[in-house]
Amino acid sequence: MNVINQEFINKIRDLLQAGKTHSIASLLNKGVPGNLSRQYRLPLAKAARRSGCVLLAVRVLNPLVRPSPRSAMVPSVEERAEYAACLIKMGASHEALNLLTKLDAREVAEIELYRAFALITQWRYQEAIPLLLSYSKNPIVGPFQQMVGRVNLAAAYVNEREFENSTPLLAELAKETRKNEFHQLHGNVLEIQAQAAIFQKDWTGGTRCLAQARKYLQSSKGLSLFFVDKWEAIQAILRNPKSESHQQGMIKIRKLAETMHHWETVRECDLYLSYSQNDETLLKHIFFGTPFESYRKKLIRGCPFPTLPFDSYLRTNDKRKKPTYVLRLQNGETSIPGVRLKAGQMIHRLFLSLASDFYRPLSVAYLHSQIYPEQFFNPRSSAAKIHELVKRGRRWIEHNDAPFSIFESHSEYSLRLHSRAGILCENRSVPKSKQTFVLNKIRSSYSTESFSAKDLASLLEVSSRTARRYLKEAENQKQVERVGNSSNTLFRLAS
Repeated sequence: MNVINQEFINKIRDLLQAGKTHSIASLLNKGVPGNLSRQYRLPLAKAARRSGCVLLAVRVLNPLVRPSPRSAMVPSVEERAEYAACLIKMGASHEALNLLTKLDAREVAEIELYRAFALITQWRYQEAIPLLLSYSKNPIVGPFQQMVGRVNLAAAYVNEREFENSTPLLAELAKETRKNEFHQLHGNVLEIQAQAAIFQKDWTGGTRCLAQARKYLQSSKGLSLFFVDKWEAIQAILRNPKSESHQQGMIKIRKLAETMHHWETVRECDLYLSYSQNDETLLKHIFFGTPFESYRKKLIRGCPFPTLPFDSYLRTNDKRKKPTYVLRLQNGETSIPGVRLKAGQMIHRLFLSLASDFYRPLSVAYLHSQIYPEQFFNPRSSAAKIHELVKRGRRWIEHNDAPFSIFESHSEYSLRLHSRAGILCENRSVPKSKQTFVLNKIRSSYSTESFSAKDLASLLEVSSRTARRYLKEAENQKQVERVGNSSNTLFRLAS
């Protein structure tokens, strides 16, 4: 167990400045005491997040940012901003955004940058642009960090195809990063310039920028060189979509991305393969296999097929065989008589969340934010809650001999389909909470007529007590209103 004092904080700060994040992780893995003094929590959390120990960072800051109701603790703006940055890393970007939007960026400049990062994880680049623009012009931000903000801004412009904004900005950044000998950042700028050229079918410019980026990134660590390889493959397949060798090059990048667990690249490879092979089924797989509405809008904008958006998609494990066991994801019904998930209840919501992304395994924090959107993430109780729900989901699978499995690796979960399984996905919005689901059921079943608590209990297949609780909440929100005051009270939708 580490002894956390000012000497320890100074040591990890020096290691961080030297870029020795692996050494910090090794130190932190020896343990951190629970009764940590507040003065050490923020610098420790920052170092933990930047060295990959994100769960530890959340545990360190959670008592400050989410204190118990009896506590007099008031978290600082910087503590809340850092906690939000940790949540983004863990996959709970919705909670992070809710936290960050209440904070004043004049007190902590990074608030705007973190908000932008949270939006980008949801493919909401358009909304991130004004935040990155503001951050990169903020006078209290250091020159290098301003430059980092501008690089991210340029990438957002390119993603949104705003080339009239990205072109001059990238030219400025290329000049500045080369002059200051920021080799890694200069290589990143060249790679973004290559993307812009490729999207505008400037193949000569794309080839030149990628070759220069490779030279500057040759000694870099991480994914930088892999991204150069990826964009070379994308340019090749866009230039000559029917070339078998170019399609094989894309497949090679896809396999490499799988081994690296870089799931967004796997998704992107499938996208370009679907275009080159005119594979509408694969495009459907991508369309329904993302949880982000902004990504689906991007697909619709750039899609060569006139049929987008699609109405439905039957996901299977084997395209050659018709599944004998189909789960209709939206309402929990199956093709087996008498077997279904109770719509809107926890196991159904677990399946909805697990099946929302066909590519990326889902973290505990992400699942918690989707299944319990009204609750804050807690590094201890939330994980236990998700683990227990997964157990219930596995018991349902076993009890009903359903050809699915919930796979876990490194505390990330995915839903796997066996040979005879199918999941019917439909292009409809999924309620974000149980109360929303209940209200939707009331609207569809009792749009013009009155109903009792007993009627609602029968409709939802819940107890009368639970139905009355839902009705009380709907009344409080002025969504339904009472008709009469007798023991046989009826309800109707509020006018």
